[in-house]
Amino acid sequence: MRDEGAHHFSYALGFFQRETEPAAIVRAGLAYQTPVLFTEMTQELPQLPCLQQGNAVIGALKVAEKEEGIIVRVVSCSEAPQSVEMKLPVWVREVVQCDMLERPLKTLPLDGTMSLSPFEIATVLLRN
Repeated sequence: MRDEGAHHFSYALGFFQRETEPAAIVRAGLAYQTPVLFTEMTQELPQLPCLQQGNAVIGALKVAEKEEGIIVRVVSCSEAPQSVEMKLPVWVREVVQCDMLERPLKTLPLDGTMSLSPFEIATVLLRN
């Protein structure tokens, strides 16, 4: 069955050097498909985590389902095991690696470092 009606597509060509990390290519694609949003702010935005080092991207950021805290999904873009470093907001008191259903597995160091398997999607709970 085909879709009826008009369809609109957009695409972009990106040129990268061979040594470019896959995460840089993923970030460029996300930047292309995510429009910049401008708004007037009357409040300060909360501090959010960001990746400092590693060939990975933050795939999702959401409120935890079962307890207080923020869930961060870190997506490895590497075909090799790697260590990544996440810059944590000052309000974070505990970092817990979870499964995809947000069940705690192990406590991670507060320096934000974690090990990822090739192409792993890691779920991390940030507790305050």
